[in-house]
Amino acid sequence: MANVLPEDRIKTPDGVISLLREQAQLYEKLEKMGQRQRALISLDDTLPLLRLLADRQRVIESLSKVGELLRPVRSKWEVYSSRFNKAQKAEADELIASAQACVERLLAEDAKDAKLLSAKKEATAKSLRQVPTSNKAISAYKNGSGGVASPGRFEGES
Repeated sequence: MANVLPEDRIKTPDGVISLLREQAQLYEKLEKMGQRQRALISLDDTLPLLRLLADRQRVIESLSKVGELLRPVRSKWEVYSSRFNKAQKAEADELIASAQACVERLLAEDAKDAKLLSAKKEATAKSLRQVPTSNKAISAYKNGSGGVASPGRFEGES
């Protein structure tokens, strides 16, 4: 049996259904990754979060490839769906509805994650803005104005 080219998958109803299943599975995987992402953001666990984001990007790239293959199907859905038997049509409709619902949930949760990250970024920035005040206090102690003698004052004294 010869290898099937990716673009040949849309030539049969089974091929289209297979792509729709693959798309739905990738969206579900992305949604599960999003749940893990939220946990890592809450825990301030940066390295695992960065790894997860890289993995998520690979899933998004896979989704993009599947989307490209399905582009002609979307643009001529009536033509393609007319080739489906009743069971294939029902499954296709279910897979499409599932993918759309998943996308909506992903967008909503990603917006929440973006707000959480923004709040954490602002809190970190606020902490960093307070650092110069701490440095002034340290400088005051080093210069002796804080009431504590600096080590240099006693050097050479006997």
